[in-house]
Amino acid sequence: MSMDDDEIGEELDEAQDSLYHPCQWSWTLWAGQQFDSIGNIFDNIGTMFHDTTIMLRQHYRWKKEREHLMSDGLREIRQLTGE
Repeated sequence: MSMDDDEIGEELDEAQDSLYHPCQWSWTLWAGQQFDSIGNIFDNIGTMFHDTTIMLRQHYRWKKEREHLMSDGLREIRQLTGE
């Protein structure tokens, strides 16, 4: 019962497939998870910058309104005191 070269080649291919594919699949899956994690990190950083920008805009808007109200208040005090 001898095998010809084609049969031996097919069996070797099957053996190599069973050896390499699970390893390659797990490596690919791991790499995909790492890229997904990196993507989530950049998404979180982008969200933080966006939120910080909104907070800074609101802070400067409030600061500007406060300065405006204080200058109006000082003007009224000067008018009332006659200075």
